[in-house]
Amino acid sequence: MPKLRHAFRLCVLGVALSFAACGQPTPLASPTPDPRSAALSEIVRVVEARSEASQSFAPVTRGYALRSGGQVRTGAASKARLDISDGTILRLAQNSSFTLGDLTPSTGGVLAHLRLEAGKLWISLAGGTLQVETPVGVASVRGSFAIIQYSPGDPANPDDDLLVLDCLEGACAALNDNVDARLGNLERVVMNNVGQMRTTLTGADVEAFLKENPEGQRLVGTLTAAPPATRETQTLPNTPTPSAPPPSPLSGATEANPTLAPPTPTPSATPVPPAPVVPALPVPGIPILGQHIVQSGETLFCIGRAYGVLPTAIARANGLPPSGDIFPGQALGIPAVQWLNIAPGPVCVTQFISPFPGLPTATPTPTVVVVPTATPTPTCMPGDFFDPYQQRCRPPDTPAPPVADTATPVLPPPETPELPTPTFIPPDVTGPGIDTLTAFPTTVDNFTTCRVTFTAHIGDPSGIASAEVKWTSFDLSTGGPPVIAGSGSQPMTFVSVSGLTYLVQFDVTIPFGGYLDWKVVASDNAGNETTSDLGPRIQTGEGSCPGQVQ
Repeated sequence: MPKLRHAFRLCVLGVALSFAACGQPTPLASPTPDPRSAALSEIVRVVEARSEASQSFAPVTRGYALRSGGQVRTGAASKARLDISDGTILRLAQNSSFTLGDLTPSTGGVLAHLRLEAGKLWISLAGGTLQVETPVGVASVRGSFAIIQYSPGDPANPDDDLLVLDCLEGACAALNDNVDARLGNLERVVMNNVGQMRTTLTGADVEAFLKENPEGQRLVGTLTAAPPATRETQTLPNTPTPSAPPPSPLSGATEANPTLAPPTPTPSATPVPPAPVVPALPVPGIPILGQHIVQSGETLFCIGRAYGVLPTAIARANGLPPSGDIFPGQALGIPAVQWLNIAPGPVCVTQFISPFPGLPTATPTPTVVVVPTATPTPTCMPGDFFDPYQQRCRPPDTPAPPVADTATPVLPPPETPELPTPTFIPPDVTGPGIDTLTAFPTTVDNFTTCRVTFTAHIGDPSGIASAEVKWTSFDLSTGGPPVIAGSGSQPMTFVSVSGLTYLVQFDVTIPFGGYLDWKVVASDNAGNETTSDLGPRIQTGEGSCPGQVQ
């Protein structure tokens, strides 16, 4: 499978359809009777569309017919409903955008394909199959009900984008180069380009879905009759790309994945409670050797020569602009990227020991210039001469008689073996390096409660003793300044093989219309502590929690 982020392609599910080209989006009285059509039936606040990428977005009204290649997007606190001719319903959450691909009739229903650029999509299938492509991977749904959410991350880091697939009922799959996740009833996968985290959905997740999709009321009875089997959490970090593409997630049922066929309800007195799941989503990053506090006059090249680390890697690890501008007092994490052919130039003073050879710090030695002073030689009496050592005139010395050489020979001192010069290791006086803070929230209660996964890169030469997330939620409903509504802390768990990625997931209550601030506090084994800057702010909004992550 080619890299999905760099080649954002559509997978053809059937025979390509030819639709008449649409002009500027205009409202229609009712959906077109074409059995392969789709039309907007609910519009809340700001909903815009266009028939092709070369056109501009324009507001639309109920009944607008969306054809292949058409695009719909929603604004803040807005949403839209799209009805496909076979009875399938797609709902688009706020701040979301998708492009409609092919709609191909089949005996089991319409085979639909679309591309999700950002945001969340609620899916209620009447039959057939829906395939959704994102930069992280392809999500497929066959059966009844699902939620797909794509959250773009830092454009400079393709590995922090996240795709979340909630399979409430039916058979679902999520694929990319390193992940092949097959899901059944009440299962969720959170994935990026290198790994995945599997969890089990709860009754609160079902209730949240039904609030947005009231037509799915039969969902509760179906899931109560046939609860899902528990699965182990799997993590697949950096699996080599297979030589052949993985099999289609909709090609048929197998022994390992029998839920690809629609489930057959079987009576049961009470549902089986889901097994607890331990989050195991590694977030990739560059290992950090230590922390360097920028001094006056220092540059990235000066620092790189000192530690033997590539300057461009220091800039990337610290999120610096291409110019690489730094300022005195700035804390830089020094990544484990060796600079092999170090260019000569100024060398900064190191603040910790690097495993890579750097250039030595040059200490200039002052040059002493002796300027001779001309002193006139005095004139001596005849027979005398001027002695420059005694600085006087005197007669020549009388030669002494020779003396027999009876002196005791001087023996050379015994050789002393050289001892190795001890290496001075400075004490660890700086706290751990903390960077790459991310927060990924999903809905528990549509208005106030979020289930948030917090991650951070934490490293220190002496090792990490503890790490925790400290949070505070604020209420804006008073009309005045923000009021603290709650606060707390949760310990983080090490989850990466590199020893630098920490993660914690817990539920947090945020007042409606309010927000949550958070930061990470970490201590190393030498007793030093570091507090990070605030992580991305989480806000609640209309219709879902969170409304926005900043």
